[in-house]
Amino acid sequence: MGRAFRDLQTQEEYAAYSAKARNVKTHGECKALLETTRKELEPRAKAENKPMSVNPTAICDSAKARGRLTD
Repeated sequence: MGRAFRDLQTQEEYAAYSAKARNVKTHGECKALLETTRKELEPRAKAENKPMSVNPTAICDSAKARGRLTD
C-alpha cells in the first residue's frame, strides 16, 4: 500500500503518503486513502504519460488477508 504511487510523487509527497499509509488500520481507511491519492495524482500521471495501475480494492484486500487491516 505504501509504495502504490511512488513513481508519481516527489520524495516529500512520498514520505507524507507513506506515513499516512502506515497509520491506516481498517479496510475502509485503506480504500479511502488510495482512492483519494489516486484522484490527486491522475492529472500528473496523464501529463507524464504514465499508467495508473493502482487498484485500491485489490491492494486493500491483500493487506487485509495478510492481517494488516481489520474490517
